[in-house]
Parts: sequence; C-alpha cells; structure tokens
Amino acid sequence: SPILFTWNNEKILSTLNQVNGVLFPGGNVDYSKKNDYMKYIKSFQFIFNYAKNRNNRKGYFPLWGTCLGFQFLITMNLSLEEIYKNFRHNLFIKYIRNKGANKLHLTNKGKNSKFFSSINNSLLNKKSVYMNHKNGYPILKTNECWYKKYLDILTYNYDIHKIKYISTFKYKKYPFYGVQYHPEKIMFEWLDPLIPHSQNFIDVSKKMSEFFVKECKKSNNILKDKKLLISYYHLYSRSEAYSI
Repeated sequence: SPILFTWNNEKILSTLNQVNGVLFPGGNVDYSKKNDYMKYIKSFQFIFNYAKNRNNRKGYFPLWGTCLGFQFLITMNLSLEEIYKNFRHNLFIKYIRNKGANKLHLTNKGKNSKFFSSINNSLLNKKSVYMNHKNGYPILKTNECWYKKYLDILTYNYDIHKIKYISTFKYKKYPFYGVQYHPEKIMFEWLDPLIPHSQNFIDVSKKMSEFFVKECKKSNNILKDKKLLISYYHLYSRSEAYSI
C-alpha cells in the first residue's frame, strides 16, 4: 500500500499498524517548497521512529530505503532542521554522480552480513546493480562521525570522479537497510536503455527482494483493511495512490 507523506500522523499510524515493513523509494523532493519538504521529512521520521519503537519493544518492523530513501534514512537520527540543512545546503551530502551498470565492493561487514548471505559471490564479483543518482555520501574521515555510530557500511562504490561513497548500509541496532542503487528497475522498468536486464542483474535483484520479504514476514502486524492490499493497485498507478 502507498503511504503518502501528505497524510496526517493518525492515518499513517493506522496503516503502519497493518503492514509488516516500509520501503522508501527513490525519486526527488522539491527543496524549493519548504513546507512540503519539511512535511516529507516529518512523515519519514514519524515512520522511522515508529519502526524503532516497535523493534525496541521486541517486535520486528524492517525498513528499506532506495536511492532518495537511502539518503534520507541515513539522516533520520538528526533533528528536522539538521536534516533540512544537510540536504538543502549540502553539508553532509555531495554531488556524487553515477548512472548505469556497476559492481558492488563489499566491506568486511558486508561479507559477513545476512543481507548478502543468499547471493553467490560470483554474482557480486561482476556488474550486478544499476545506479541512477546525482547525490551520495562520500566515505571520508571528516563525516564518518555522524553515521559510524549508527550504521554498518556493507558496500561502497566510486563515482565518475573516483570519489568513494556508501552504496549499501544496515543500521547496527535495527533491521533498516539502504541501497543507493535500484534493484527494482532491473525487472520493472524498460523505457531507459541504460537499465540492464541480463540474468546476473535479475538474479541479484530477486535475491534482494526475497531478503526484504523474509524480513517483513518476521513482523506480527495483521492486516485489517483489505483495501491496503497491493492487488488494488497497478504498476504506475499514481492516480489510484493519490485517491486513497
């Protein structure tokens, strides 16, 4: 089910109590409209705090961030104003551009992470993911202080200017995962000729989606409103999403 950032907290909470996890997709946020932008951050942080509380109370509620979702998920322990300034004025985020097929460079944490445990190393040792981003988080001594406490970096990559940046992370304490790349585009988007669709990419994307589904199955939330089922929505069903 879609969760719109324009919803009030009561409606978001009602949905969260009936789903088993949340995926924050890629895309863009209009930074020029501060009220809308701040509402997006507030809604994101509301979901983040809900998931933290559920896990702290020995429940289970996973989160996944892709591209834009990845970038915001990293910052969620900051205050709302800090998050706004970091993105608006690029205090922590730099222009890191990458588009096209890439391989992932596993860290030691990544090699031992359950995130990649079902993916054969032969798949990861060659190009297996699709990048499409203009921003990212460089791996530097000067900025690791604000994420090292919370995150394990599982993979890194290099952008077109050879800047080393985070491409996969997991929160140390929680089942929260972030990927700078786009596993979903491999199997579901065909208009962009740069998106690869060969078997290696498909295999990795499937394994990642299966991993998150398994994580969600650990949640004991129960669906009550059947209109939240994904079968009520079609791919690219933006009008249906806006009408709920």
